[in-house]
Amino acid sequence: MIKSGDKKGSHVGVMISFVIFVTFLIFLYAILSPAIYLQKDKKSVLESLELGITEKISSELTMVTIDLTGSVSQNCIQLDDGTNVLGIGNNLAAKEELGTNTPVYVSSTDSQDIKINRISTSDNFLKIYYSEAFDDSETSSLSCTNLVKGSGYNVGLVKTQEYIFEKNMLDLIGEYSNYETLRNDLKIPEGTEFGYGIILSNGTAFETNGKEPSTNIYIRKKPLEYVSTEGDIVMGYLVTKIW
Repeated sequence: MIKSGDKKGSHVGVMISFVIFVTFLIFLYAILSPAIYLQKDKKSVLESLELGITEKISSELTMVTIDLTGSVSQNCIQLDDGTNVLGIGNNLAAKEELGTNTPVYVSSTDSQDIKINRISTSDNFLKIYYSEAFDDSETSSLSCTNLVKGSGYNVGLVKTQEYIFEKNMLDLIGEYSNYETLRNDLKIPEGTEFGYGIILSNGTAFETNGKEPSTNIYIRKKPLEYVSTEGDIVMGYLVTKIW
């Protein structure tokens, strides 16, 4: 038979154990709560940094397809008044049907004429890419077969889309020396330091060279589609970090 005094003692023990457990939970929350809020804050800053950088390194890319209407035996063709006809500027890249890069120039005598020095004379389908993020195309005095729209070639698909550009990112890495200006532009709060970079499709990494600590660095790697300096659309990673 259990005595009433024993029951009272057992209830007191349970209450004491419960109070100790609740106290432990409160203590644990007090310890972990700042870290949880810190993690959320850092994540928010990283996402903001990522968005700001993406906006800075993005530019429009216009792609125009060209179909030659007849057989042209010469490698070099000239699209008469090409930049005006296609509604593009002189920052160009060009590819043949299978995606092979082919040299593209503007005429040294008339900068509106586009010269494409094809690798294959049998390739009558071409893609011309234009973006202000490209360097200005070189001028050329090559003697080329002159083609006029409608009789020498037809314009097919014209598509403009915004892309991240490798060149823009490399330029932005070069601007890291203007650290405080960038901080304001990217809206990074005081007391937080930052860096960024890009990992190219071939694995080569370019990153800002800052005084990073050895610990407590928060890093994000985001897959991205970007336009290489050769005009290819490839996959890589955007790297952002704060500490």
